[in-house]
Amino acid sequence: MTELIPFGAGRCEQGHLHYEPATCLVEVLDLEDQRRPVTDGEPGLLVGTPLPPFRDTTLLLRYNTEDVVRTVACQPDCTLQRVPAIMELLGKSRLATRHDGGWTFVRDVIEALEAVDAVPLPARFGFWAAQGGVAVEVAVRSKDAGVRASVGAALEQRGVPLKELRLVEHPGQLRWPMPLRCDLSEAVFTPAQDVDIETMTYRAEIRG
Repeated sequence: MTELIPFGAGRCEQGHLHYEPATCLVEVLDLEDQRRPVTDGEPGLLVGTPLPPFRDTTLLLRYNTEDVVRTVACQPDCTLQRVPAIMELLGKSRLATRHDGGWTFVRDVIEALEAVDAVPLPARFGFWAAQGGVAVEVAVRSKDAGVRASVGAALEQRGVPLKELRLVEHPGQLRWPMPLRCDLSEAVFTPAQDVDIETMTYRAEIRG
């Protein structure tokens, strides 16, 4: 995102995302009480404030990215251990689901589904809160018992508290499909106009 330029992070050999604190003040705040920072190992909202001299012209204080990240549970022992770090991005907070057992995030669901051969890529799916966990729906190539077992096992291995599983054979049958970046389309704000090719060519010859 451009809002937090020049903030960025680099990945170490253990998978941590290390960032330079001289460019941006980084906070990870509680998902429900954004006045409270999270403790080590908890998920939270990534909030950033770009620092001068990198950000002199536009003042931006405590920008809520809506990205959920997990803080590092203990002091890292990687080669970049002296540089502050966070864990992987877990998805946008508005797409996460709160349930009786805590939170389920998009990353856990999508990575579990896309590891199953019976799920066409990109995975088309949805999930929502159910009693004691989440209900998941996903478009698959077939709905036989073996596919159901594979999908269920993959979700549980990722720590998804699966309570209901609905398989469909076409994305259009999904009740609550998760939005995907590849579905974005560019809006057109100006009406289409007829173009006179002969006039354009004539003007180009004169300018030449």
